[in-house]
Amino acid sequence: MDLHDFDDVAENYDLYLEEMYRNEDNHAGFLDFYLDFAKEYGKDGVIDIACGTGAVLLYLAQHGIFADGTDLSEAMCRVAGEKARREGFDLNIFPANMTEFRSSRKYSCAIIARSGFMHLITPELQRAALLNIRENLVDGGMLTFNTFDPHPVFQA
Repeated sequence: MDLHDFDDVAENYDLYLEEMYRNEDNHAGFLDFYLDFAKEYGKDGVIDIACGTGAVLLYLAQHGIFADGTDLSEAMCRVAGEKARREGFDLNIFPANMTEFRSSRKYSCAIIARSGFMHLITPELQRAALLNIRENLVDGGMLTFNTFDPHPVFQA
């Protein structure tokens, strides 16, 4: 499967995550880390970049955090939006590349959970994303991103 076949990935991503963590969950505290980060730094709003199907975004919303989401994949945004609506949330979730997205607002907190930043495989793309994210943050805004610690069981 092409990892950029987002229609297929979007429809099955939650199943993939469930299976990946079924027997060995090395992500204990994963969601709570982002919730605590958002509570501390997200007073002017949070942007969940590469939000995928919305796992972190919805967790934040369920805990009263104002957050928007963006993802390169329209299909991922669609699935995240459907999940949000089923839970009664009207979230701003929009498709965009992290190197060039624009929002009508500036955020005090940006999150790139899981391995979203690692899809940027050149220093030029990484720099473009970091500069763009800075443009979408208020002065003093904070960014957290995960660079993924490969685990042989997950790789297999």
